[in-house]
Amino acid sequence: MIYLDNNATTKLDPRVLDTMMPFLTDNFANAASTHPFGVGASEAVKQARQQIADLLSCETHELIFTSGATEAINLAIKGVAETYQSKGSDRSPDISLQFRLNIKPYWTYVPIWKHVASRSRIYPFNQMDY
Repeated sequence: MIYLDNNATTKLDPRVLDTMMPFLTDNFANAASTHPFGVGASEAVKQARQQIADLLSCETHELIFTSGATEAINLAIKGVAETYQSKGSDRSPDISLQFRLNIKPYWTYVPIWKHVASRSRIYPFNQMDY
């Protein structure tokens, strides 16, 4: 069998697993906590952030870690919408989403999403005209 759904989940690289194992077993802690375990986790996140920034040739403050695809997609759409809005545009971009639920929950309580929803055409992923 050949697995072709890597957008849903991808096999973990063994090097990543080896690096993460201590944090998944013995050294787990909330990196935002101020106790010694949290400080250690925070240092590990800072180190990882620096390694990724070096790899991408960017600054560490330009990196945003998200908990998953939905959060990342919403953050990207929000950034584009805010850019359009800040330029005084009365229109937002056309958006293609694989899952409509990526944006719908935010329409009711986040002002920028009301801006996006009222000024964008949102297409199901498989119906976007390319």
